[in-house]
Amino acid sequence: PGLGPVFAAHVTDWPAHEAKIMAFWRNAILFEKGYDGNPLAVHKAAGNVRPGMFDPWLGLFDSVLRRNLKPETAAAWSALAHRIGQGLRYGVVETQKFGDGVPKLR
Repeated sequence: PGLGPVFAAHVTDWPAHEAKIMAFWRNAILFEKGYDGNPLAVHKAAGNVRPGMFDPWLGLFDSVLRRNLKPETAAAWSALAHRIGQGLRYGVVETQKFGDGVPKLR
């Protein structure tokens, strides 16, 4: 759901990117140290991330959680992912406004 073009434009070293994403989620879910990135800055700077992309991405994430985790765990991790997604979406909207301050929602 729109992931391919975003990643194709920005990721050249997949193993390094996957390691960074895994470190992010280990930090977010398990409170393990090791992630040193800034997801909001990355999403804002990408230039091709739109607010309307987050719902399909989160839906895909939720389907993976439901297939692989116990329902209670999937629900908890999904709630966390949706809170993170809401923050990222808001950050992207703030940087993608028309001149009169109206956000670009798609």
